[in-house]
Amino acid sequence: NGALISFIGSLITSVETVTTFIVSPFIFNDDKVISIEENSSATNDALINKELKTFNQVISPKMLGTITIGSLLQKDEVEFMILFSSMQTLFGGAGQGDYTAGNSFMDTYCKCLQSNGINAKTVNWPGWSETGMAVDFQVTDDMVMFKSLTNRRAIMALHTVITHDITNVVPG
Repeated sequence: NGALISFIGSLITSVETVTTFIVSPFIFNDDKVISIEENSSATNDALINKELKTFNQVISPKMLGTITIGSLLQKDEVEFMILFSSMQTLFGGAGQGDYTAGNSFMDTYCKCLQSNGINAKTVNWPGWSETGMAVDFQVTDDMVMFKSLTNRRAIMALHTVITHDITNVVPG
């Protein structure tokens, strides 16, 4: 049994966009929705005087995007939903209150989805060594508490989360 995997890059804080391009095509074709939501957002390490606009740019995709997708999905239409959070929620970081808050919200919202019968899980990712924010911001293993994951190890970790009854996992 194969699966159709669709990558859809869009502004997920818009209910109209999510409904039109993400949820409706699957539901109208009687397919099960399997949602793996990254909610990438920028980060800004300003320690003092962070602008509200900057704070919102970081936190909105994580909070509003998660709520938007979660509110449109019904438990009988979703096989599972995985939220890509960050281990940052466990340790925080100087100047990253917005990023930490956004990821913490995703972790908590996952529990809310679970209480409504949706098979939701959160992965609190460390950095990936070959792609993503750690690479973009040149974060190396000697700068962080957890070693970064290769793409292969990350995909293996994702498979483990999908196939086991676990959530809020820091792979590595």
